[in-house]
Amino acid sequence: MLKGEVNTLDQILVEGMRILFPELYGFVRDNSPTFVVEDTPYGPVRYPASGLTRKAPAREGLGNIAQRVMPNAGIAEQAAGANLLEHLFGNPPKRGSISNARYFDRYFSYTMSPEDITDGELEEFLRLCKEDDDERSGPVLKALTLRNTNVLIGRLRAFAGQLNRDMTERVARVLARHGAFFEAVGGPRHTGARAEAATLIVELILNSSGTTEQRGAPALLIVNEADSLAFGFLIFRGLLGVDFANSDPVLPEAADRDLRAALVDRISVSAQTRPPYEEFEAADALSLLVLWHHERPAELRAYVTTRIKHNLSEAAEILNIVGNVGWGNFQFLVAMVDIEPFNAALEIHFASVLASGEWTSELSVLNEFRSYLRVRANAGQSVKNALEKSN
Repeated sequence: MLKGEVNTLDQILVEGMRILFPELYGFVRDNSPTFVVEDTPYGPVRYPASGLTRKAPAREGLGNIAQRVMPNAGIAEQAAGANLLEHLFGNPPKRGSISNARYFDRYFSYTMSPEDITDGELEEFLRLCKEDDDERSGPVLKALTLRNTNVLIGRLRAFAGQLNRDMTERVARVLARHGAFFEAVGGPRHTGARAEAATLIVELILNSSGTTEQRGAPALLIVNEADSLAFGFLIFRGLLGVDFANSDPVLPEAADRDLRAALVDRISVSAQTRPPYEEFEAADALSLLVLWHHERPAELRAYVTTRIKHNLSEAAEILNIVGNVGWGNFQFLVAMVDIEPFNAALEIHFASVLASGEWTSELSVLNEFRSYLRVRANAGQSVKNALEKSN
């Protein structure tokens, strides 16, 4: 059942330890943190896109472990046990090695966990990516994400900086095009599978070989292809949010401008079919609107004004998105809309609700917005009065 999923030599040595040195076998089985290292690339990741670290745990001298676990054994037996440990854990991890945290339990359970992802399955996915077979790689990726998204992301992160540039691009593009698979199993935007998948794609791109231009081209392509648009935004933010201090540039100087332009183009085009505040969750919608406003404020203002003119209820939708994310975002809202027609649309939309006398969560947001406008108006008047006095 473990064919191809563990290192054959390691498996033979573990079986030998079980038969010849059962005390040592039991100690190793029950104390994996003493021996294993994390499932990392066979080489450093130059630009991790998240705060995750990859440090091997401190380990006691392997010879001392054998002496301590087998105190009644002879010197020759203790030395033999120490040699076994040295062969198993004293060298850098090999493919399927017991010293790799991901494989360790397989050597003692003699089977694969039903939630695990086998090397064979991962190799099949990479083969389909290499063949650019999206018709088959998509369903395979979906099945693996449904089984265990965290394990899949962890396994694929181990390839950052290890695949050639062409394969890196192919894998990253497949992941980006099928971002919806990660959204289906993820939690909140910053802690769910979607955010981790975006981080994975960023690490694959930033650690691929080649020049800055050779990394910049697939980065732009991936931001354009990512599904959904909100997933593309997470990738975009990850690519531009890496600290490159004291390091050579990883993306071309024009990457910031090009990636922003590409993503805003997508937002603008997508909005013609369906507004972001109707298509996405509040935090995602606000992030897209903020970027759109930052790059093309006049275009966004005209878009919102036209939408509200024909659909008065959309003023309330926009207000709810901004208000639900945080009171401080009202400042952005005022900058994004023509405030007089926006307020007029709110008055019409909420007239029947106000007349009924029932208090709703939407009215709470409206009340908070009106309070903000009063504070803003009073502050403006105070500044005006102070200027008049000074003159």
